[in-house]
Amino acid sequence: MEEALKDIRESELKAKKIIENAEKSKTDMISKARHESLKRLNQETASADREKDEMVRGAAKKLESSKAEAIKKGKSDAEKLGQKARQNLKSAEEFIIKKFEDKISGRQ
Repeated sequence: MEEALKDIRESELKAKKIIENAEKSKTDMISKARHESLKRLNQETASADREKDEMVRGAAKKLESSKAEAIKKGKSDAEKLGQKARQNLKSAEEFIIKKFEDKISGRQ
């Protein structure tokens, strides 16, 4: 009987050790999984940040290009408008001089 109690006690100790090892293994696996998921999250966040930065740079480049094109077009339009104004001014001067000369010479 004493032998049977000893065997039971040893079995209980073995079972306790197995449970302790299983708990430690479970804790280690959870810890490792948390570490891996945090590492993966950081990698994905960094990747998303790089993609976002790339998109922002691309959009800024497009905006800069559009801005340069708008400025170029604005300058061209202003130059054309200036040329037309100078032509109109010359025509207006000629018209006024002609009217003045007509007035002086008596032609109306």
